Amino acid sequence: MGPDATVGAGCIINHNAVVEHDAFIGDFCHIAQCAVIGGGGRVGTQCHVGAGVVILPYVSIGNHVTIAAGAIVSRDLPDHGIFPPPL
Repeated sequence: MGPDATVGAGCIINHNAVVEHDAFIGDFCHIAQCAVIGGGGRVGTQCHVGAGVVILPYVSIGNHVTIAAGAIVSRDLPDHGIFPPPL
């Protein structure tokens, strides 16, 4: 975990996940193995970030969002969503 990163209550951060500097993880999130939260990134409450996901620096994820394994997130995502969207 990088300097000044914040992780909320009840979070699970699996092995080899990276939470970079100044990132914020909200309460009750699950960050799966090998996921990367870039510097200054924000993940809202009760989110699931799948295995191998990369959230680029300074990107914000809303509350109650699920991000599928292997996704690369390069833009802010609103609350209550699935990324990428189902077909």
